[in-house]
Amino acid sequence: MTKRRVRLTFYSLSGLFWYSTALITALYVLFLMEKGLNLAHIGIWAGANTMTVILLEVPTGGLADAWGRGRTFALASLLLSGSLVLMAVVPGIPVLFIGAVLFGAGRALSSGSLDAWFVDALKKADPDGDIERDLGMAGGIVLLALAAGSLTGGALAGLSLPAGLQGDLPPLALPVLTDAGLKIILAVLTLVLIREPRRHESPWKALSASLRTVPQIARTAADTIRGARILPWLFTGGAALALGLGAVESFWQPRFLELSGINGTGKLVFGAVMAACFAGGAAVSMAAPLVTRLLGGKRHWSAFLFTLLFSGSLLMLAFSESRGFMAIFMILCYSIAEGSAVPRRALLNDAVPAEVRATMLSVDSLVMYIGFGGIVGLSFLAQAGGIPAAWKLAAAVIALLAFSYVAAGRYVPGRRAPAARAGILPEKKETLSV
Repeated sequence: MTKRRVRLTFYSLSGLFWYSTALITALYVLFLMEKGLNLAHIGIWAGANTMTVILLEVPTGGLADAWGRGRTFALASLLLSGSLVLMAVVPGIPVLFIGAVLFGAGRALSSGSLDAWFVDALKKADPDGDIERDLGMAGGIVLLALAAGSLTGGALAGLSLPAGLQGDLPPLALPVLTDAGLKIILAVLTLVLIREPRRHESPWKALSASLRTVPQIARTAADTIRGARILPWLFTGGAALALGLGAVESFWQPRFLELSGINGTGKLVFGAVMAACFAGGAAVSMAAPLVTRLLGGKRHWSAFLFTLLFSGSLLMLAFSESRGFMAIFMILCYSIAEGSAVPRRALLNDAVPAEVRATMLSVDSLVMYIGFGGIVGLSFLAQAGGIPAAWKLAAAVIALLAFSYVAAGRYVPGRRAPAARAGILPEKKETLSV
């Protein structure tokens, strides 16, 4: 596959995935509140979702490596679709928590699978290419898709459901069900566009084999981390980023509603704010490699700078008392967070060997979900002391953990020898390629 086709395939599939996901991104907390949850319950819902991801993240990473990354991504899309339909159509709070578990399983299957295919296919097509530039462009395109999806979701939220369904479904069910439908289309497209050799007869055999090899996966991950000592510091920075984004994502909708009183068709404003956040993130994502070059090519300093700025923006969001200022600092939070993610992803991909890339990306996602899981505690603080108090605490933690990138700078490798010394790869000086 040529590098142009690799890029086009990845941009199309990831763009559609995040476009459909964004249909509910700006509204899902309000959807859960319509179904009867309060802020503390929403934290528990997010905790159930996150715990499922944590338990399945590594085994599903092994599944992607063994069964096929495209097939795993398609299965994830179908599972996400089923969980959304269940939560939208079936009444009752217990159903929401069942949906949270199924949704978490889908997220675990999707995390890292398509990205791992993209990185390895791109390295095979262009071994000497600039991976940070490609990741930055991919991130920008995904964020533009998120922006478009947020606007569409806000518009759908203002439309009336068909008369036969209106009394049975919550008002925000339309964007949720639209997301579910697009995920089914995405699964079909993935199977058509990504062709991989089959190593197992079925996903169940592949998953069974992956579960049996979890101890070996853990040992491989541990060997990789020992061989590339930069990884623990990158994981720490990722957990901090996930905590901050989780705090913003979980609480901005009720806080914005609190300040504005918008409801009904006015929920289009939620989509517009979210779209502006993602558009800003797209711009910063594409500009992040330039910032790295201005800093002498030192990606760890770029990630450190962006993370400190993210902490400051979150703190200012906590002090915002009007929807206008809140919208401004929301946009800054999302934009700057994406700026931090680009050099961090490049450092991470450079530090791990290709044959365990999906597994290590799943380990990275696992650590980030652990960081995201911190919102369970923050949700109780938000319920008892107010949303701004939760944001202030999160900003302080992020500022402290930003210094992990300073420590990471001591271990930026000039070659891939650390992985070889861990016994994962034969010792060789040339750049790894597939």
